[in-house]
Amino acid sequence: PPFNDVLVRQALSLAIDQTIITDKVLKTGSLPAYSFAPALIGDYQSFELPHKETPFTDRQKEARQLLAQAGFESGLEVTLRHVNGIENKKVNLAISGMWKAIGVKVKLQQADLRGHFADLRQGSFDVAWAGWVGENNAEHYLSLLQSDIGNVNYGRFKNQTFDDVMAQVQLAKDVQSRNALLRTAEEIATHFYPVVPLYTTAVRSLVRNNITGWFDNGRDMHQARYLSWQN
Repeated sequence: PPFNDVLVRQALSLAIDQTIITDKVLKTGSLPAYSFAPALIGDYQSFELPHKETPFTDRQKEARQLLAQAGFESGLEVTLRHVNGIENKKVNLAISGMWKAIGVKVKLQQADLRGHFADLRQGSFDVAWAGWVGENNAEHYLSLLQSDIGNVNYGRFKNQTFDDVMAQVQLAKDVQSRNALLRTAEEIATHFYPVVPLYTTAVRSLVRNNITGWFDNGRDMHQARYLSWQN
């Protein structure tokens, strides 16, 4: 408690403006994220947060109402954990400011990468930053929310309907039906707000124009055997 209350989780999600984080704070070309499975996955349509198109001031108003409904009209105190580093500190300071605007008192706590994720695996946190580099496959991300996946399900999200749909994914016989099931699973999870998507990291590379065989891809992988140098 109180993060086992979906009203609290939804309020914290509503109060974060992903565009401000990417465009005003990071300014690195990273893309705002509105779904748990990245929008860049090929042949898959992510299920986005229902409030994506809602004006931010309206989202803040709704967030305050949700907190009041959850019994925190006088305020909520949260410890927000993140990995140390200038960029992470800037992002989490911005989030703490957004939450302060809806009456949430935030204490920031930072740690080294190893210690931070060790605590996440133990479930030792209120709210915490996490990042994931995955495959061009929605299951690679959504499986992190399965109740039987182990301690990489940091928030210990558990929903039987979600688990059942993810089990059906394993039995799907074609890509279309598989992706449809994955999107259904993502929709189920999204309505419980187990995670607040923030941004999809962009990697910038400086490549000479006489290098051929270099193509942008979601994982920023470029095998040398496919590259050549044209004089």
